[in-house]
Amino acid sequence: MLRLMHTFEGQTIPPEILAAVRSGEIGAFCLFGGKNIQSPAHLRELSDTLRAAAAEGGLPPPLIGIDQEGGQLMAVTGGGVTELPGNMALGATRSPQLARAAGRVLGRELLAMGVNLDFVPCLDVNINPANPVVGTRSFGDDPALVAELGVALITGIQGEGVLASAKHFPGH
Repeated sequence: MLRLMHTFEGQTIPPEILAAVRSGEIGAFCLFGGKNIQSPAHLRELSDTLRAAAAEGGLPPPLIGIDQEGGQLMAVTGGGVTELPGNMALGATRSPQLARAAGRVLGRELLAMGVNLDFVPCLDVNINPANPVVGTRSFGDDPALVAELGVALITGIQGEGVLASAKHFPGH
């Protein structure tokens, strides 16, 4: 069955998934911290294996995406990964330059781990302080500031060669 993105159970890529990558049935993955990823080096191994399977089939590299926002949502931690502040902290600075710099760090580190898609930034406007999902993942409660810092972060990450995917629409 063809799907937009696939994942798999465990920290080893099942042979049938690799076969589907080689045949062109699967061209995109969403990997999860804990479920799939042990460490930055392990993520690089997974990414290399998926790219090699695509190359064996004469196909372009697959999209490999994760949630690496900074702050409270980090799919990969430890082993030299920069622990960036959450969006709320960046929002408190009101600095597009700092948001762009955070995006550059995310992009550079993800690319080194073989990831070419990051599900960032969270562009939810924090209009409900009791919302358990958004919280510090938002740049703040001002839509204009959220947009400005979101664009800056996207510019930084994509400037390093990693696709950004703004979320959540219509919002939490």
